[in-house]
Amino acid sequence: MSRFHQVITTSTIILLVLLLFPISSLGLGSVETVTHQTSGYVMLQPLPDPEISSEPDIITNGTSIEFSSSYNSTDGGYVDLIWTHSAGTALDFKESLPDHEGMPDCNDFIYFTQSFNWPYEGYEFPIMGRPRFASISIDSKMITTGDFSSNEYSWFFYNTYVWIIDSSGEWIRVLEKPSYWEVHTVNGISSYNIARAWAGMIENENGTQIDPSDTLTLAVGISPTRQFEEISSWNPWQNMTGTVTTRVSKITLSVLGYFDVETPELIEPEKVSVYNDGFDCYSEGICEGPGNAIYTVGSSSSYEDGRSALILQKWDYDCNLIWSRDWNDTSRGAAGYDIDVSADGSIFVTGVAWQHGSDLNSQLLMKWNSNGEVLWNRTYNDEHRGKGKIVAVSSDGNIYTLGERTWFDVKDNVRYTPVLVKWDSTGNVLWSKNCSSSGYDYASGLTIASDGTIYCTTWEAILGFSPSGNVGLNLTEYADPEYFGIILGPNDEIYVVSRGFYNNSLFQLSLNGEMIKETNFSRYRYEEFQTIGLDLEPDTIRVLDNGSIYILCGIGEGSGHWTDSILYKYNSDFELVWSRLLSMTSWRLRSSTSVTKDSMIIGGNGKFYVTATNASNDIWELGLLTFNLGSSNYVSDSMITILVIGTGSVALVVIISIVVRKRRSQ
Repeated sequence: MSRFHQVITTSTIILLVLLLFPISSLGLGSVETVTHQTSGYVMLQPLPDPEISSEPDIITNGTSIEFSSSYNSTDGGYVDLIWTHSAGTALDFKESLPDHEGMPDCNDFIYFTQSFNWPYEGYEFPIMGRPRFASISIDSKMITTGDFSSNEYSWFFYNTYVWIIDSSGEWIRVLEKPSYWEVHTVNGISSYNIARAWAGMIENENGTQIDPSDTLTLAVGISPTRQFEEISSWNPWQNMTGTVTTRVSKITLSVLGYFDVETPELIEPEKVSVYNDGFDCYSEGICEGPGNAIYTVGSSSSYEDGRSALILQKWDYDCNLIWSRDWNDTSRGAAGYDIDVSADGSIFVTGVAWQHGSDLNSQLLMKWNSNGEVLWNRTYNDEHRGKGKIVAVSSDGNIYTLGERTWFDVKDNVRYTPVLVKWDSTGNVLWSKNCSSSGYDYASGLTIASDGTIYCTTWEAILGFSPSGNVGLNLTEYADPEYFGIILGPNDEIYVVSRGFYNNSLFQLSLNGEMIKETNFSRYRYEEFQTIGLDLEPDTIRVLDNGSIYILCGIGEGSGHWTDSILYKYNSDFELVWSRLLSMTSWRLRSSTSVTKDSMIIGGNGKFYVTATNASNDIWELGLLTFNLGSSNYVSDSMITILVIGTGSVALVVIISIVVRKRRSQ
């Protein structure tokens, strides 16, 4: 074999190897590939003796001799906290509200404790030092005798409490359990109380912290309530004799976070821009407009003076605020819930407006120009309370709003009915349609097809209306149990995301409602979520022209006040490409469970923009957060591999050409 043929053969082998194996596996460099990432969460249960297998420290507060305790090591171990009251024996009730909001109404009470160390520090990444989520699980029962057993109101007169006490001596009440609660109780700890309990142990950049030690104490106690001193001009303490016993057999503190993780698998925002006007500001909707503009809508309110105004902001791609406007008048309050922008730059906002001094409210529609000037405002009311939740503008200039009306049935029960309203370009109502008959349904999604068909979702149904208001599609069989959003793909395919009892679902439908594709992702995402009582709830669905699907979900305790968010990416075959945790810290996607909205857009620059509310300060703030997930949003992993292989192939061809030329010149 000639030298020339040897070179060609060797080059061919190298090319085949490159085609068959990734470059990174050959040790020739690395290619960044996007893989399915887990959240990086770690579940901890820090209490040293949750089963109460040994007698805990028991402390009596105050001077009363009515409190005692006993410990039983059989049957796995349990502790009894006992209050024995004799009629006419005075107790030390506070004259006013407690200095510490978590303390009982009475200075006389009994409790037991367990202490635990907390070795995790925040340093460069503060949220690593404290839990993101936490819950208390307690197995207990109440045992009563005497008047406490026979009096039908006795459950008013005592409570079981659970506190977390930091090393500075601050008591944070995380559970207050009346006697009628179940034997096994699980209670989530709010993010506010997590911060109060743990934040004092996080060292700053100088290595100092607020609390004197990295120790927390969990306490369980029993105490009389203020009603025992006096209720409806009756003084139970003077007339009742008997005992109340809280028997605790198990208590578990479960915490979930990024503890001791060197590189948490989450995405930090590239930029956070904050807006407030001196009042509490709430974020509700987001939309992209012409000229690389981003619009956010929400409300600004003050309980002290009764002020409530709709607020609207315009931002550029760098999250710089261009202008902000608010709208209300002396006779009306208002709040904005959703926003859409037409091709000519006109801004349409829907929400709710109400007359001061009246309990009636109306669905609101407003039109603004691109400079933030109000062109007109309209309301829709059918003699019921109403609000607009979603707005969409069609190509012919008509506007559609999907909202809800609130009404009362013959038994005075509150009912909710989604209502779709069509408006012309000047704000006149053309028609309205009820989208449900159950009376317990909510609006959740709205989109318009290229042929003018209007598709919407309620929790119970997927509906399609012609421009004249005729129903062409009414699906209920895919809901398990609730549809949470709808969007059309580049070819008018219908994409819907739903929330089920155990799974969330993504599915694609044809325009006539036939199922094309479906995939599920757990509502709890991880076993730990179910253990700690967390929910994974869809918020936003977006579909790109290349078929990539993005679903933004919030993580929370069922209250809608989510403190973390997960972004899923699926390819056009409904295969999960990756899921990433977005670090939102103190930002919430939703400020109210009554509002279903989209919190995220994907800008023309490929960046993700999320609107949220910061509820951690004295004055709540509206924010715009941007996340840069890189070019992987538009280029799949296989395309990256092909690109690298192609580059390598070109290089080999160049090498071969050089060798050939040298061979011929010899």
